[in-house]
Amino acid sequence: GVDERLGPIGGVVHGAGVIEDRLLVDKTADSWSRVVETKVFGLLSLVRHLRPQAVRFLTVFSSVAGRYGNRGQTDYATANELMNRVCCQLRDEWGRRVNVTALCWGPWGATTFGAGMVTADTEARFAAKGVALVAAAQGRRLFADAVGAAPGGPVEIVCGEGDWEAHESALARAAAVVPVAEPRARVEAQPQAAAAPAGVDVGSLGPLLGRAGVVPLSLGEQRVTVALDARHAYLAQHRIDGVAVLPAAAAAEMMAEAAGALWPGWKVVEVRDFRLIKGVDVGDGGRALQVVVAAPPYGSSEGFDVDVTIRSDGGSARPLVHYRCGLRLEQQFAPGFALDVPRHDALQLSVGKAYDELLFHGPCFQVIEAIDGLSERGAAARVRSTRPGEWLAASTGSQEQWIFDPALIDAAAQMALLWARTLHGHSCLPARFGRIVRLCETLPARLRMVFEQVPRGDAHFVAANVYFVDDAGRVALLVEDMECVGSAALNRLGGTARAASAVAA
Repeated sequence: GVDERLGPIGGVVHGAGVIEDRLLVDKTADSWSRVVETKVFGLLSLVRHLRPQAVRFLTVFSSVAGRYGNRGQTDYATANELMNRVCCQLRDEWGRRVNVTALCWGPWGATTFGAGMVTADTEARFAAKGVALVAAAQGRRLFADAVGAAPGGPVEIVCGEGDWEAHESALARAAAVVPVAEPRARVEAQPQAAAAPAGVDVGSLGPLLGRAGVVPLSLGEQRVTVALDARHAYLAQHRIDGVAVLPAAAAAEMMAEAAGALWPGWKVVEVRDFRLIKGVDVGDGGRALQVVVAAPPYGSSEGFDVDVTIRSDGGSARPLVHYRCGLRLEQQFAPGFALDVPRHDALQLSVGKAYDELLFHGPCFQVIEAIDGLSERGAAARVRSTRPGEWLAASTGSQEQWIFDPALIDAAAQMALLWARTLHGHSCLPARFGRIVRLCETLPARLRMVFEQVPRGDAHFVAANVYFVDDAGRVALLVEDMECVGSAALNRLGGTARAASAVAA
């Protein structure tokens, strides 16, 4: 109805896109469809409704990834090259009536609206390959020139400074195929300053990671090595059958700290699909772990995602993977939302009984201050937030703040155990967090915790959403789609922290 309301459409700029970078082996069909269809189906929908006799120009925002490929971007490269091919076909169909261009952008630098499309270490990797960021002023000028050009020029225009001719030669040597239908034009952008080199001591990376060196690996990964030693005093208060075990909540915080240190200008706002692969037992001599962060080839001013794993030397050629998750980094937090705290008063449980008889967590984990009640639908409690100095050895206690307070994340799992034990007679341990979302920089000292059980049809599989609500009734921290696996055999753990304290005394 646009033609009828506003008159003929004289020009179109198609700038839609979705980036969900993953290696092909980790890609899902749904993710592939989102990335490809947003660009390609969007363009086809526009073309179907356009009247070429009235249109003066059609410009699509494509990418050099469509021409040359990029690690982790098989779907994104496919989407952009399909758009390029559609544009070449439209040029042939519409002739010289319409100026059709596909701007194959290289990575953008900073603009007045944000930090640009790449992170500092990604910029350095591009620079090492001779690829410079597209400066905002040049990008604007190029866009204006492309839109205003007369029909009949090149369709595909590679935008940015890079060793494109070398790429073209390599492609030609790699395969003897039918030549591409359209030659690429090239516009150079001014070089940008590269990031500082990795592989040096960057000081304290965070409360749990401490001082560490960042070592670059192949394929754009960064590795941070952390020693679980006497500094990690909290480990002594998290024992299963007498063995200190790294809490899942602490693992999530370590991964967030690594990303926060590597991209200090960004905020780690979300943990996604955090999974326990194999727990980490810590003996008396401590244990060394590797936090490996895989940066995306591209980002945007809105944010970007990174993949993180915690590994150790498994004694073979391949490292042993313990935890895996994705992290979302953005410039600011999403606003909190209001939540009406429901009543759960069918059953009562005292905090004393919870920590003395049912849970196995020592004092630094004991942040549940009151349990308002439990029901078949969930539970409600009052909790306190913590600072790193409460978890680390006194001599090395950090005054830094947590990214994701591991005591509160662990409290969500504690409540799952208490709920399952009280209503179904068995205990459970966390295996997965679907999402952990920060909605503010600093958590209040005290919050209300709302445990919302999600039915799954199996009493030994506890799923829940957990909300941490401030005094104003707004959610400050969210744990979504938490999954815990239960067994009556785990009931043996109840009260072991108290028993250990009595023996030590």
